[in-house]
Amino acid sequence: MPKQARHNVFRGHHYLLKYSVLFFKKTYFYNIMQNIGIFGGTFDPFHIGHLTIVECFIEKCSLDECFIVPAKCSPFKIYKDNLYTDNERIKIIEKHIKGIKKIQISLYEINNSNPVSYAVDTLNYYKNKYNGANIFLLIGYDAAINFSEWKDYKMILDIAKIVIANRSEYNNKELLEHIFTNGYIELNNPNIDISSTDIRKNIIF
Repeated sequence: MPKQARHNVFRGHHYLLKYSVLFFKKTYFYNIMQNIGIFGGTFDPFHIGHLTIVECFIEKCSLDECFIVPAKCSPFKIYKDNLYTDNERIKIIEKHIKGIKKIQISLYEINNSNPVSYAVDTLNYYKNKYNGANIFLLIGYDAAINFSEWKDYKMILDIAKIVIANRSEYNNKELLEHIFTNGYIELNNPNIDISSTDIRKNIIF
């Protein structure tokens, strides 16, 4: 190969390596500065109370993106039929979050081939997608006090910072501190009392 041709090949490899490194750095350091929130659940249906909690979640944790993740089937509700179909639940969520910045619906669990939705799988997916980002998982008080029953709950604690929404002013903080020994974030969200009947009356597709 002529000397000039070898030089051109070398320069080509040099620039390819240079810009590959720059792209990696830009992507990695962009992700590492991001705060990504995950809020999963059956959402059967999603309602204004959920939306209020999500908005508090975004503000409390300075989230760049918050993903609402409707479950295909909760491991704690395997033998309970949903009131609404998957498509109906998706449409209801989309209606509530339309035009609101930083909130997206994720169909990861709905479209997943696994028949049962597990938080640890969803968190691993977002951990890999947003490599280096801070991952926050929002859960309710009832879920929090039974957290040790979740699949691979210790792995979840390694992946995400746990954020707990208040159910009432009587949350047992001593119990939560015993369960989440590495700490948790208390959301301090307002409590909105909405009956299931009122929710169903106001559903619009």
